[in-house]
Amino acid sequence: MEQAGDPVVRGGSAANVAIEDFAFAPGNLEIPVGATVTWTNRDSAPHDATARDGDWQTARLSDGESDTLTFTKRGTFDYYCSIHPSMKA
Repeated sequence: MEQAGDPVVRGGSAANVAIEDFAFAPGNLEIPVGATVTWTNRDSAPHDATARDGDWQTARLSDGESDTLTFTKRGTFDYYCSIHPSMKA
């Protein structure tokens, strides 16, 4: 299971995060300002990605569904699944 303390994966202007086995992969992603991140659920259970500070949230994703967000400011964005709060990235 990947966690926020995992090694940093550097993404480009478009990055992908898989939601699988109740974990985000990669669990620690670095992207440039203006990049888009697409989360795709590969679990049978629904999931989302929700910023700890409440600033952003993906849609509730069923198996095979995706949602994409664009990050327009610099920062560190800790997030979790609001449906399964033990899932963190």
